[in-house]
Amino acid sequence: MEKRKRGRPKTNIDPNKKVTLKHPDHVEPVPEKQTKYSTVKSEAERLEIAKRIAANYETGKYTLHSCAEVEGISPRTLYGWGVQNPEIARLIKNAKEIVFKIGRENLKERGIDALNRLVHGFWIEETETEKIFDKNDKMVRRIERTKRKYYAPHTTAVIYALKVTDPQNWNEAMNFETAGEDQVFKIGDQIIKFK
Repeated sequence: MEKRKRGRPKTNIDPNKKVTLKHPDHVEPVPEKQTKYSTVKSEAERLEIAKRIAANYETGKYTLHSCAEVEGISPRTLYGWGVQNPEIARLIKNAKEIVFKIGRENLKERGIDALNRLVHGFWIEETETEKIFDKNDKMVRRIERTKRKYYAPHTTAVIYALKVTDPQNWNEAMNFETAGEDQVFKIGDQIIKFK
């Protein structure tokens, strides 16, 4: 039987091998990260890209994010350019104001249209398609059914429209004068007097 020596346990480390320890603050250089955005542009290129982005965004059909991506930059980069160049910041700000005005006008039109539909009621056509297959999963027949469905006027919408258009007759505001004379309230056949 073999006797073990007391002390350090056996390891697979070669004591003759030189090990170089790195300083804790040593950082390996990070390889160049490949991204889908290219941000190395001259000032003139940046301004032209910002003008194209603003023109697309002002139509109101696209988001600022999608317009920037089409031009190959991130929205964050665009805002960074705006911090560095006041003309780019002005372009972005003006485009946002135009889109806000377009959105507000569209919202007003849609709101009036929706309220009009709720007050008057409306019809909707729904098309339902049914496909019939045989044993081999081959389509044999296709049946389309069109249904017309009527949505009646919405009571709350009617009340709201009446209150907004004719507030003197339809508002629930009550005016009570407490000075001077006795107050008389009539509820049904019952009369209540307060002094």
